[in-house]
Parts: sequence; structure tokens; C-alpha cells
Amino acid sequence: MLRSTKAVAVAAGAVTVLIVGARLAGVRPPVRTGPPSTPAPAVPQPPAPEPPPSRDLPIPPREAAPEAVAVGPAASPPAPGLPRAVAGVVLDEEGVPVEGATVVGPVLRRNHMGSCYPLVGFQVETGPDGRFEGSWSREPDEGEGQELLSAVHHPDFLPASVPAAEGAAAPDPAGLRVVLRRAAVLDGTVRDGDGRGVEGALVEIRPASPGGGGTGRTVRTDGRGEFRAAGLDPALAWEAAAESRGFRSGFLAVEPGEDPLRPRPVEITLDGLHRAEIVVRLLAPPGETLLFLDGACEGEGEPAGEGREWRAEALLGRRVVELWDGDRLRMREALDLEEAGGAAVLEVDGGGLVLLRRVPFEPPRVRRCRFPAGEEVPPPD
Repeated sequence: MLRSTKAVAVAAGAVTVLIVGARLAGVRPPVRTGPPSTPAPAVPQPPAPEPPPSRDLPIPPREAAPEAVAVGPAASPPAPGLPRAVAGVVLDEEGVPVEGATVVGPVLRRNHMGSCYPLVGFQVETGPDGRFEGSWSREPDEGEGQELLSAVHHPDFLPASVPAAEGAAAPDPAGLRVVLRRAAVLDGTVRDGDGRGVEGALVEIRPASPGGGGTGRTVRTDGRGEFRAAGLDPALAWEAAAESRGFRSGFLAVEPGEDPLRPRPVEITLDGLHRAEIVVRLLAPPGETLLFLDGACEGEGEPAGEGREWRAEALLGRRVVELWDGDRLRMREALDLEEAGGAAVLEVDGGGLVLLRRVPFEPPRVRRCRFPAGEEVPPPD
């Protein structure tokens, strides 16, 4: 359809048509006239009309296609001044390389289905020369990557990080130099009210001044009641407390030693924790026996032989002892443990009958190890 303004001029019997300001929609270009014997060039057909837009969903106007289209996924623009790869060396305060330090790259944030979760750039360990190399898993988006290294860890040193500064203060990402301060180690022992080591006690170590920096930690005692807490800042004052079986001590100050990295050992006493020993002797050993103290399994029967004996430590108070042969209850006895130390003794015959029930307790004695043959020897030092 032509939408134009035409001006017509007639001169010497010849007609000239001038089309001015033509606006064409699906225009068919004008065809030049020629001799009747010359065929006209092919005329391109207009494109098929587009379907009318839906009444519900508006269709945006069609835009012209770009001359060149990039192939492959578009990368997020990197934040200014943040490199993709970093490398460097980890040293102690004396300049000695630190081997086995864990170097953690920046923690980036990634959105997924409307939620944000962290994405660690990389995690590598230093070699014998203290050197490391790492590269980020992706280019950081704007606002991400506030640190070149989010953390550098080693059990003997305090953790460190490397911020991503700008300008003259920006570190060289290809030659980072991370210096770690050596951490202090605290040793100690937890004892009950009778002076014996408490196994499995929970020990809490925290800074003595709240808000003064430093991160607290918790450890558990071993079979001798001893514990070790590493990674403490020697420049801070610390305090420690212990808890076991519902008994808790107050916090004790950690006294400095001659070496700031080795404070004086801590002795923590749970004054209210007293225990006695319950002894069960079987005169005729069954085939498969379990001993339960207050519903907790304490041991199982040994192969056939003489001298069957179980020993279990228990808190003072009323305690229930059960002896089971497979799924058959052989004996149940309630004991009132009122004195610390010593032992309450139960002797049981082959039918589960208690022949001897001795309370109060025997005087404290050295624990002895029993072997299948029945021979008793002192425990090793």
C-alpha cells in the first residue's frame, strides 16, 4: 500500500513521476522501465504478515538483530581490583616457612532460587617452602570478594586473613606474604572430689575479658582426666571451667608461665563429684552375660573360666545393677552408695542368686587388670 505524496511534471510529451517523502510498509521497490525486449529484474516479495498480538500478553516491539552475536555464556563482570588467581608464601614471625597451612580463598556469595549461599573460591595447602597457589572458581560479581584470602589456618598458629585493599595499599596477588603468629597451648587435668581423674569431662576455655577479642573453645578429657587446648592467643588472659555428670566447677584463671606459649597447667576439681566402685563376681560363669548399671551396658562375659568379675565406677547415691544372660534377666539389685571410694560387692551364683551383698565399702585399693586365665597383675605405669 503506498502512502506518499506525488508531484507530477509533464515536459515535451514525456511524463516524469517524482515520489516525495515516501513511507512504505512492506515496500516493493520501484521497477525501472526499459525496452520491451529487456526482462525486468526479480522483485522480492514482502514478508508474511505477523499474527495479531494476544489480548492477554503484550508483545514487545521487534528490534533489529545485531550484526555479530557472541557465542558462549556471558561472564559476570569482575569487581575492580580483584584478581582471578593468587599466590604467595606463609611464614612465621621469624620468617620461617610454614608447611601444611590451609589457605582458603575468598568466600563468594551465590544466589540460587532466591536464596544466598557461600561458595569458597579455593582451598590449598602450603608446601615445604610455605608457598601456595590458588585460583577462584569463578569471577567475582560486584560487591563480592572483599578478601583475597578469607582464612589461613594451622593448628600451631593463630588464623589470619588478607583483605583486598585498593590503590597503593593493595597487595600483589601474585606475591602475597602471610605472617602467622604462633599460638599458645594449655594443658590441664580435671579431678573429682576424691582426687581421681575424670574421663570425658567437658572443659570450656574462654577469654577472661568479654569483648576483648579471642575465640573460646571446648575440649574433652582423656582416660586420665587430662586435656590440651591449642590455638590460644598468648597476648590474652584466659580462664577455664569443667563439667561432668551434672557437676560443674567455676572458672579458674589461666596463670602465665615463663614461656608465653606454655601457660601453667590448670588443675580443675569437681568437688561435688564422688564415686564408688561396684563389683559383680560370678561364681558360675554363664555363656553370654551383660552387666547393666543404671540402664547402661558396662561389660560382657569372658570365656569360660574362674574369677569372673566386673568393676564399674558409679556416682554416689542409689544405683541399680542388672545382670543379663542373653535376653534373660538373671539378677537385679539396688545399692545405696553413700561413701566415696571403696567398692560394693555382689557375688552371684550360676542361677543368678545373690550370695553376698556387702555394703559399706571396702577400703580403696589399686585397680588391677584381670586376664582370661584369672591371673591378676598391676596395671602398667
